[in-house]
Amino acid sequence: MSTSICYSILTHNFMNQPVFSIVIPLFNKEKYIGRTIDSILSQKFGNFEIIIVNDGSTDSSLSIVSQYTDKRIRIINKPNEGVSATRNRGMSEAKGELVCFLDADDVLLPNALVEFMRLRKTKNCDIYAASFVEKTPSDCISKNAICTNGFFKNALKAICFHKITARMGNIVIKRDVLQSVGAMRTDITLYEDKEWLLRLFRGREVLASNYVVMEYRRNNNGLSNAHCPIERDLAGNVSLAKIHDKYERIILADFLFRRIVRMLQARDIHGVCNILKQNMCFLPFLVLSTCIRLIPYKWIKI
Repeated sequence: MSTSICYSILTHNFMNQPVFSIVIPLFNKEKYIGRTIDSILSQKFGNFEIIIVNDGSTDSSLSIVSQYTDKRIRIINKPNEGVSATRNRGMSEAKGELVCFLDADDVLLPNALVEFMRLRKTKNCDIYAASFVEKTPSDCISKNAICTNGFFKNALKAICFHKITARMGNIVIKRDVLQSVGAMRTDITLYEDKEWLLRLFRGREVLASNYVVMEYRRNNNGLSNAHCPIERDLAGNVSLAKIHDKYERIILADFLFRRIVRMLQARDIHGVCNILKQNMCFLPFLVLSTCIRLIPYKWIKI
């Protein structure tokens, strides 16, 4: 990244209104939250606000975040309602032009906001995406999720063909877009972020970078690895017959296939039957979506 670009970007620090709002839902993350906050405060681009929404933590998480005196940090306390309601509250409090949702155990790398500013200056888009690495609880890299550099007119198509990988933390979104997308569903507690992200990407363009901006921590005891009633699992709320976009249908079919495999491993026959009952006529599509994953995507131009 050139010195002139960095200098131009850093001059935004003198603006009064934050460019970035970084929303952190917090619930019992005393072991990690300090490192997460420090990673944001260490950004080479400093015009941001941190909105920490404490979802009724019962450990020392609130005590830890309360020790920070940086005026860019806002702490909001509320009763425990779950991560979706917590993100929704943070979303409503955001004042920045661009909004990023960061989990309380993730880490932003030092040039993350500089890179997002570079993308913003390159092209006016609703969404900007960059790359991330996934780490195990023992701090070993288990996955490199590298986006393909470029502008993609159809974000869902880009996700379908693995040109971009999107999750909370490696994308920033224009604040005025959030209102049109709507709130995150509070009735879904497993893969609730995936449901919202698919809504976000419908009919939208995205500018992506292969620059790694974030470390995502996968916890073995996290919600995504725990048993959840099928009624509160996104997989139990998907009917492919109601999905009109072909790329979103492929993405969700692949997701359902993975959930079926996981449920079979856990001997959750009720969950498997529920998914198949809602998508019986689309069983061939489930198989097709899995076969598509075998395509060497990096050679496909979209």
